Amino acid sequence: MSFHYNHRLPRCVSNYQLDNNTIHLVHSAHKWTPKQIKLVENITHFFPNHTINLLVIKDQFNLNETVKYIPAATLKRVTPRHVQEIKPFAELQARHPNIHVTYITYQSIFEKTPLFLNWPYLNEQMKIFAARVLQMWQFGGLSFDLLEFRIPQPKRFQNETDYAERKLKKFLRRGLEKFEKLSPEMVSVDRNGLHMEAKTPCHAFFDNVFMKLRRAHQKSTPRSVLTGALYTFCADGVIDSDFCQNRNIILF
Repeated sequence: MSFHYNHRLPRCVSNYQLDNNTIHLVHSAHKWTPKQIKLVENITHFFPNHTINLLVIKDQFNLNETVKYIPAATLKRVTPRHVQEIKPFAELQARHPNIHVTYITYQSIFEKTPLFLNWPYLNEQMKIFAARVLQMWQFGGLSFDLLEFRIPQPKRFQNETDYAERKLKKFLRRGLEKFEKLSPEMVSVDRNGLHMEAKTPCHAFFDNVFMKLRRAHQKSTPRSVLTGALYTFCADGVIDSDFCQNRNIILF
């Protein structure tokens, strides 16, 4: 199943709209990991009536590839019976027709956007993050990180390899309830960009994120960009800081 993807002009104006009950995902790895497939399954479980708009970066991924997962405890004594076949993503999509897939290049994603000159200078993690921000800016809705890259962890969680996975799963359990209660003028974001929610397209906060992305470099992270955008938006006179803290931005 394919999904027709459209772009907004840099000023965020378009006659094409997506319902804000759309979940935006971006995948660029050459194959799906078991954790990523499970994450998408969890999203379909906790958001059964939402449309999932998945952008797959073209020429980097075979959608019908079967992923083999070997439990860590058995790595030293692997035999064929220890190998668990993870159903390919195409089968997951067949079971969930609300998953719409678009194959696309980064160049096509970022043309006619504020990043059309800057995106080649972003690292891979930031390209994916920027594509997700673009979708949120254009259409609103929800966006989740597919955990292709490791995120910074608080010191008390340094020894936990699944910190981001657990944090995202914890949000998913109550994500639908939180999104339904989100007022149109508000934006909800995780400090590391694991999830982002907004009911209003062209929200000014994401415009600020774009301004920071245009100055991003190879060592930039979603957290550093979001922190800078939050400061500009809330503390540097864009809007009243009290309004921002109390009504406009929710940080996790």
